[in-house]
Amino acid sequence: MPILLSLVAYVLIVIWSKASGEGHNFVTEVPLRLFESLLSIAIIGKIVVNDFEKTENWLTKMLSGAVVVYIGKISYGIYIYHNFVYNFYHTPDSSVIVKLLNTMQEFVVDPTLFIVLKICFLASVTVAIASLSWFLIENPINKKKEQFGY
Repeated sequence: MPILLSLVAYVLIVIWSKASGEGHNFVTEVPLRLFESLLSIAIIGKIVVNDFEKTENWLTKMLSGAVVVYIGKISYGIYIYHNFVYNFYHTPDSSVIVKLLNTMQEFVVDPTLFIVLKICFLASVTVAIASLSWFLIENPINKKKEQFGY
């Protein structure tokens, strides 16, 4: 129930902040961050309680799925490389990613569809780079650390 309440509150805050049309400001950002935090706390609390009870429900099944486990393995690479793939404020126009996005924008007329495609494209590139990093750098180093005592 707390997860559902937090999710409903979060959705209402997002709708309210979009309807106000004021963009990013203190009045819209503080409640948004508050309800994002409450939603996260509710989800983490549910996971911890279920872990102690050893019960399986939709949340534990979702979090133990192969895709989520794989994303967890490469999450450090996603964290490290996401800012190099695309940063709205710092990526130069000569970047390969920006050139591809500009080309994509020429073919997609609907702005909403372009935003969805842009997010999917950037996420895919980031996951691909993080996967390469996992297999070529991180995993071999993790295997080597078993040879050394602490």
